Order: sequence, then C-alpha cells, then structure tokens
Amino acid sequence: KQWYQRRVRDSCLLSNHAQCIVQTYLKWLQDSEYVPQCRLCSSLLNEHPTVRLTCLHVFHKHCLTIHAQSLPPTTAPASYTCLTCQEGVFPEASNKSPIAEALRKSLATETWARPGLGLPVRERIPDHPPPGPPQLAS
Repeated sequence: KQWYQRRVRDSCLLSNHAQCIVQTYLKWLQDSEYVPQCRLCSSLLNEHPTVRLTCLHVFHKHCLTIHAQSLPPTTAPASYTCLTCQEGVFPEASNKSPIAEALRKSLATETWARPGLGLPVRERIPDHPPPGPPQLAS
C-alpha cells in the first residue's frame, strides 16, 4: 500500500495520539481548516479527557456521558451510536483490539455504559456529577 493508504497502528493511537482525529488522506486534503474539537461541546479535545470509539472518532468522555444520560433510560445498548458516523459505541465482544480494550476500560466506570458492555449495573450517585467541560453546544 502507498503511505497514504496505511492505517495508523492502534497502539500508536492510544499511546501517542489519544486526542488525534483519524481520517483518510483525501479527507485531510479537503479539510484544510480542520480544528480538533469535540463534536458535542465544540471545545478543543485537548482541554478535557477524551475517549476514542472503535470507529476511531474521539469525544470528551464527559460529553459522551452527558449525551448518553440524556437518552431515555430504556435505550437499548445498540442504540448508543457515534454522533459522527452512527457506528455502535460499544465494541463487539470479539473485538480484542487495543482501542476496543481501552474503550471498555474507560466506559466500565460509567453507569449508563455498563449494560452495553455486559457488566452489572451500578446505582448512579446524583450528588456527585462527573467533572468536565461546560454545557454541550446547541
């Protein structure tokens, strides 16, 4: 493959480029005014902790939690999708990639995500909201 057709290694994305956006070379050429912002709150990704989904899109973890908690409590795990590409938020059980494992570890602490990860549900403590960025952009 040509250099612009190669996929970045998962381990490199996790260790060296946790907040970098991954897209095709042609997309980079078209997107010359690119700014790495959270799609949910519009602030820069490097301002708060982030989470990378298996589709490779990145969001502030707090923003993803706020968005997920805004959905009805009866939302099925398959209905939690990436707001950029609509791929499922939860990695398939058979996906053992470093990105999927890091995502499972990060989301395991979130009450809303535990059913989608096949983990037992824990009670949410409303008196202790997670710290994070300001309100989501409208």
